Amino acid sequence: MTAAPGELIMVRECRARNALCRQVRALLAGSGLEIRELARELVISNPRDPHRGRIHVNYKTGEVSWTMTVWDYWGYLEGYGGTPGSDPGGDTAVTASRIISALRTGTGGPP
Repeated sequence: MTAAPGELIMVRECRARNALCRQVRALLAGSGLEIRELARELVISNPRDPHRGRIHVNYKTGEVSWTMTVWDYWGYLEGYGGTPGSDPGGDTAVTASRIISALRTGTGGPP
């Protein structure tokens, strides 16, 4: 009985995935980092400091990416937090156009 070509590819992919998981676990042994196996990638994080983001390792390609949330304080919403310059911190008012610009074009940086 012979295996179909698709079955052989699946076996090779499974072996490659297992080898990658073993390699990453060996590299990070004793580091205290958490390694989770997802459907298409490994996700590595620091459970003691989750704000540092996550590292993703693609099973098929071995590509590594780092994702993390970045916070950028803008000030007070226009018409809600007082007038610009009237508060002790001198924050500027955040306008609706700035919010729309940030979410539509990614250009909502500093005023």
